[in-house]
Amino acid sequence: MFGQSKISFCALLLILGNTLWAEDEPGPEPRLQIITMKATCSQSCDGKAKILHNNGDETLLYEWLSHTNQMISQSFFPEFKNACAGDYKARIVKKKDITSYRVDTEPFEDYNPIRIIQFSARSRMKISLGFEIKAKKYVAELNDDLQIYYSLDQGSSWKKAGDIYPLKSNFSGLEIPSLVYSTILPSSVDQQGDVMVMVAARNNAKMKKLKSAIKKSSFEIFHVYRKYVPFKIDSKSKVEVNSYVSHELYGNDGLIALQVSGGLPPYSYEWNVGSNLSSIGKLSPGEYSVVIRDSKACELKKSYRVKALYNPIDPELDIKLTKANKPRHFYLRINNIYDKIIYLYI
Repeated sequence: MFGQSKISFCALLLILGNTLWAEDEPGPEPRLQIITMKATCSQSCDGKAKILHNNGDETLLYEWLSHTNQMISQSFFPEFKNACAGDYKARIVKKKDITSYRVDTEPFEDYNPIRIIQFSARSRMKISLGFEIKAKKYVAELNDDLQIYYSLDQGSSWKKAGDIYPLKSNFSGLEIPSLVYSTILPSSVDQQGDVMVMVAARNNAKMKKLKSAIKKSSFEIFHVYRKYVPFKIDSKSKVEVNSYVSHELYGNDGLIALQVSGGLPPYSYEWNVGSNLSSIGKLSPGEYSVVIRDSKACELKKSYRVKALYNPIDPELDIKLTKANKPRHFYLRINNIYDKIIYLYI
């Protein structure tokens, strides 16, 4: 669990991303750097981000958030995977132990206490409770079966804490059989001299199962330092298209031709008229749309309009030839030539 895990990260990677700084206690500020790998496109969430630093013997937790501070994932390994293109934040948690001790447990309302921990939070902020569960089958509806309460008056009154969140227990691809869970206590707990936290089960049947599933030595109260680190994941070259539209001249002879580039070929085409070709012809006036996809399922949607240009005109061409200033040079102007074939001899 938190007090027992010691993780050291060393990486020799090309530094491509932003240079970031995190504050801790007085002394030199550790330099943190983040690198990102672009997502294939806006529809393909295969981007990545990694924080690069050597944290020594500290136990760190990495939390990845959206640009609006919504939690996306947590892990002990400083890597964020399966990310879409967009703006994000990383939050780094450094564990700082707080001395705590057990308190005898008694039933509380509809819940049966599994563990009550008492500690002092003076000069401490952002307090969290963490524990480890050995069996996956008991964690599917953990927030329905377990509840965290806290008390600031030595147990005379209790208030409900927040939900319990799972932490990814995957260290560089090594699967850990147990699962780590934690909850962050409300800010009212910060800097309080006497705090009690209770982990309770909904009923006796649940309590027995959970009590055997939760690792007894894993209950831990810790104070953390958090720093928001903004970063951005871009997308690689997107699918682009050049198009040519030939409007209707003599009835059902419109044409739309596409030339696609970017993304990762080959491309597929899905027209609203049922065609799967890059070009469609024999078109009447109207609206036509197509969805173009590359081999990574990155897509581009385009719409086109075929107009009716048929309008009988005088078969006679309006031709005007004028002499230019240079010897043997002339200006030739021909009107009404849009849909006619002419032969010009000079």
